[in-house]
Amino acid sequence: MKTRITLASFFALILLLNNAVAGNNTIGYVQGSSQPCSFDFRDSTGNRTYTPTSYTWDFGDGSAPVSTQHATHTYNSNGIYSITHTSSNGSQHDTAFITLQVSCPANKPLKALFGYKTIDTQSTQMFYFYNQSEGKPTSFIWDFGDASVSNQENPIHIFGNATPQSYTVSLKVTDSNSTSTFSQIVYVKPYDSCGSFYADFHWQYDSICKKIIFYNTSNLSASTFKWEFGDGSSSSIMSPVYTYTNKGFYDVKLLALDSRCKDSITQNIYVTCRTCFSVKAKIDLFTDSSAPGKAILFNYSAGNIASHYWDFGDGSNSTAANPNHNYTSPGHFILKYVVSDSASCTDTAIIEFDIDSTGHIKRGLFNFSLQVIDRTNGNTTAIKTLSDHSNQLLTYPNPAQDKINFKNQGSEAITLGVFTLQGQVLTNLIIDTQTALTLDISTWSSGIYLLKDQNGQVWKLVKE
Repeated sequence: MKTRITLASFFALILLLNNAVAGNNTIGYVQGSSQPCSFDFRDSTGNRTYTPTSYTWDFGDGSAPVSTQHATHTYNSNGIYSITHTSSNGSQHDTAFITLQVSCPANKPLKALFGYKTIDTQSTQMFYFYNQSEGKPTSFIWDFGDASVSNQENPIHIFGNATPQSYTVSLKVTDSNSTSTFSQIVYVKPYDSCGSFYADFHWQYDSICKKIIFYNTSNLSASTFKWEFGDGSSSSIMSPVYTYTNKGFYDVKLLALDSRCKDSITQNIYVTCRTCFSVKAKIDLFTDSSAPGKAILFNYSAGNIASHYWDFGDGSNSTAANPNHNYTSPGHFILKYVVSDSASCTDTAIIEFDIDSTGHIKRGLFNFSLQVIDRTNGNTTAIKTLSDHSNQLLTYPNPAQDKINFKNQGSEAITLGVFTLQGQVLTNLIIDTQTALTLDISTWSSGIYLLKDQNGQVWKLVKE
């Protein structure tokens, strides 16, 4: 007779694809081993009414069967294997069939990878480096970027320079056939958290599924950056473009440094795929500093829009194009907007924020009610968010209190007009290529203003 089998689900490399079931006995299961690419195969007596006198394990990879009750087997190639386990007393027998997916880093082609740990990367000079390379390397050469090297697999290194500095650390691994090298930047103390120095960024979807464009708007003096994308990957590019493997929420962290100061910011982003491309959802939420009890949400969605759906994250929803909504209790909220066309093509935009027990919201200062302003397909004045702009012009901070900074990173001059919402011209700016400019707005009234460039692009500026 055949028995029902059980597979240890906690081991990440094991996938149960199929169970062979007959009766209630459980006689065969598999679990992870402490050895690379190895698995422990176990026989369990279950409810058998007889005592087995023989056992057979067939591991499905062409290796010789094993005739012990329990066995450990190493797979030298990744793949999907069909394992058979039989127990018998000569006249009775049970057979279990197990399908096992093996995806072991040691069975992959040689590829150098490493990580590092410290109590606080910015306040200590001692680092623990750990090898994460794929394949079966036989030698390790570490270059720590400070004229020190090591051939240990997992070295501990102390950087001796007491001044703020970043180091490019490299790991070179070799096996009998090939060589691979991997490098990343490590930041070493004693960077300070300076009051006027800040890290900041905006982001937007590309038209490609799961592809995110990050716009770095950190302090002008920042020269070194480290991005952590929330899925284990990182980058030192100023404004990277990154494609996620899976949909979902990710905490993206940006660390910015100059010669002395450091600051970091973490934003939670939602990565998704659009069902089609006839509509695009785009929303932007900020608190109205001229009316502290209110937040304004601009809807910049575009396409052949037939319907709207708002999920405010507190159990309430609306199908209006520009609804108003009051939040009455504290908590963590995920506001979701879904735009649809007449053929049920949809796109979704999500904004996440917190309100504490005193009514404070992370995106602003006070308890607020929500007002949605319809800007779909360019209705009235199409005010674009900073995240829609290219990397040519950096504008920060926004919202601002006393001063706003502009930096032209492009190859041609930018002319900006500054307007009130009623169309009154406040000033005109010319920002030469590779030039920074600071505008004093301390005497302006709190509220929303418009920036318009020589190409007709319009952005909003918020004065707190």
